[in-house]
Amino acid sequence: MAGLIVVSPLSQGVTEHDNQVEFKSCSESQCPDTTPGPQVSSLVFYFDGNYYVTDGQPWDGVTINNITSQMGYPAYQADVYAGRQSSELPAKFFNDRSGGISVGPCGTYLSPLESLNFALSGILEIEGNDYPIVIGQNGVSGENCWYLGPNASGFKVIQWFRAWDNGTYEYLLTPDGQYRMGVTANAATPYIFYVSKNQ
Repeated sequence: MAGLIVVSPLSQGVTEHDNQVEFKSCSESQCPDTTPGPQVSSLVFYFDGNYYVTDGQPWDGVTINNITSQMGYPAYQADVYAGRQSSELPAKFFNDRSGGISVGPCGTYLSPLESLNFALSGILEIEGNDYPIVIGQNGVSGENCWYLGPNASGFKVIQWFRAWDNGTYEYLLTPDGQYRMGVTANAATPYIFYVSKNQ
C-alpha cells in the first residue's frame, strides 16, 4: 500500500488497471468519523492466490504493500492488476465464499452481489489473529467500488449510527467478537476498509 491513491473513473474494455484497496486502523483523531472502536496494534493482508476475473479480461497478479510507516498507523495496501469489466462469475466466486454478505463504501448487502469486475480471497491478520476474507470490485455510479465479505462462518454484519450527523458505519464483526472490519457510507473513499477493536 504505497504512494498517492487516485480513485479512477469507471472504465471498461480489455485494459489492465492498477486497482488499489486499503486496510487501515487509525485512531479517531487520525480518521475522524470513520472508526467507532479502538485502534489495533498490527495489521497485515495476505493474498491466498485464489481469484476470479471476468472472462477475457487481463489478470497480472496482486502486490501487497505495508504502508504503516507512511500513514503513521497500521495500514496495508493491495494492488490488483486486472481488467474492469463486470460480470456474474466473479460475483459468484465472492458469494460462494461470503454466503452472500458484503460491506462496502457504495453499499452493504445481506443478499448476493449480482456482478463484479473481479474478486479474490485472502487473510486479514489482526494482532496475530487470522481472519479469512474475500474482496471484490465493481463499477458503481462512475467509481470503482470495493466490497468485503467473510470467507468463514461466524461473522456478523453490524450497522453503527453516528447520532451527531445521522451517518452510518457498517462493519463485519469477527467470529470471536474481537474486531471490526468496516466502511463509511462514503463513495469518495470506495477503496478503504477500516479495522478496529470491538470495544
